[in-house]
Amino acid sequence: MLTERRTAALTALLARAWARGLARGLARGLAWALAAALAAALWTAPALAGPAAAPPAPEDWIGRHLPVFQGPGLDGPNLRSSEFVGEVMLLGFWASWCSDCQAELEQLQALHTTYAAAGLVVLGISLDDSAVEGRDFARSAGVAFPVLRDTTRRVSRRFALVNLPTLVLVDRAGEVRRVYGRVTRQQQQALVTEIRHLLDE
Repeated sequence: MLTERRTAALTALLARAWARGLARGLARGLAWALAAALAAALWTAPALAGPAAAPPAPEDWIGRHLPVFQGPGLDGPNLRSSEFVGEVMLLGFWASWCSDCQAELEQLQALHTTYAAAGLVVLGISLDDSAVEGRDFARSAGVAFPVLRDTTRRVSRRFALVNLPTLVLVDRAGEVRRVYGRVTRQQQQALVTEIRHLLDE
């Protein structure tokens, strides 16, 4: 169990990471938002052959089991969600052109450093088309956790993502417990508390 002092230090580190990310990639983040809105409109529009069911929105996954997915790793071998069954997982969807994603990656790295030994698996999911850009961006944030490349958007479409970053917290039974967009300063402590609670279950 972490002491209150270590928890406070981690919260302060997350706050600094959050603040640094606000100034990065605004134009590219706007482009993503517009593209995501268009994709959402196209997804929910009726097909010529009849209406198609839209996938659950991110927040609608709460209480459901995490879908099985796989993809190439940013550093080589394929990664599969089934590899981490029985562990508490924190999925982080991001891209190098997302204005808030630098801060998210730094937050995720801080959580990985603090809780990996206790059983937390942090899995990044990059939406970058270029492996080089994604890798450089991850390295600039000091990322040491595994990252899956979602170049086909199959994983992000299953969650019907329309915003980046998005965090998905999964318990040991594989059930989605929380979904976050950009984690605000007010939400940082709540996220840490929820992770600690799931690790203790």
